[in-house]
Amino acid sequence: MKKSVKKVKSSSAGKKSGTKSPRAKKAALPKAANIPVTSLGDAHKRGGIFTFKDMYTLAPVNILEATLTSKSGVQEGKDRGLAPQAHKVVEHGVYVLEFDLNANLAHRTGATDKDAMVALQLMPLAYSCNPSRVRNGANVTIRGFWLFVHDNPLYSLQPTELMKLVRPTLKNKEPKSWEDYQSPKLNKVKADLAQLTKKVTVYDLKTKLMDDADSIQEILNGKSLKRCSGCLIIEVDHANLNGDPANAGSPRQNSDGTGWATDVSFKRKLRDLVGEKENESVWSQVRKIIKISNTDDKEHYQILEKRDRVRSEVVKLIKTGVDKFHYQNWDARLFGNTFLDKKVEETPESIEEDAE
Repeated sequence: MKKSVKKVKSSSAGKKSGTKSPRAKKAALPKAANIPVTSLGDAHKRGGIFTFKDMYTLAPVNILEATLTSKSGVQEGKDRGLAPQAHKVVEHGVYVLEFDLNANLAHRTGATDKDAMVALQLMPLAYSCNPSRVRNGANVTIRGFWLFVHDNPLYSLQPTELMKLVRPTLKNKEPKSWEDYQSPKLNKVKADLAQLTKKVTVYDLKTKLMDDADSIQEILNGKSLKRCSGCLIIEVDHANLNGDPANAGSPRQNSDGTGWATDVSFKRKLRDLVGEKENESVWSQVRKIIKISNTDDKEHYQILEKRDRVRSEVVKLIKTGVDKFHYQNWDARLFGNTFLDKKVEETPESIEEDAE
């Protein structure tokens, strides 16, 4: 394969109040009998304990485009191949992915400490273990993985202030490599954090995951999850984390030239790592570390949002009990799910047909 490369200039691509009832009782998950026949109800539309922000780069990025050629054709009747400007990558950039772990929502979907541990273990592996031609372990590097644990379930300090402590700073205005950034060290972050609050603990997970699973479980406080804020620092070198289908697959850019990528694309990679049970090099290792049995794997770590999902099967599962629906689907417990809505005007007969 040959490719001719040209640099492309940064383009502009888009980017009730009420009174509370004192001592309110925690509502139980609705059973099938409580779901109206004209609707599936709202119980299956709950948010999960993890939320991710869209990724953003710390500086404007340059997009490179290349035309790919093939000596032997890949189409019928073609003896050679040509793909004009098909290769589109970020020349260099450092992305920040911020996330929140809200333990206050765990009771809604039955999420546990093991569920959260699975996500934390897999997050640094999202790209290296989901490789593609423009995104793999060779050109995508995890440079930092920070977790802040709050004593207060409603935040001990706003996440925006915490992210300032761990976000790399630029040594020059036009960075070309990781050496052009100043990355904070754990001791410095701890010292700066102590000046702001004594009710948040910071962890550098980049040095703990996989080899130190017990400490991660201790961080999550056993079976009682805590409120956490965190971020991944991701360096890309001639890579495309998340192409824009509305722009011929080119890496996404804001109007100021900075790059960005969707949270949806990142969660898709985590789902794939859990859902691909045959991937023994990844999932079996995570299972062993977190002590997930074969039975739990089959019954408790399925993926709801996948390409071969049959909607009628999901409807049946919800009708047997929403608690079972959440119990089975790991991604529904962690990330939430909202894609199951049906129109209000549907008749009971049409819903019954969908479930048959």
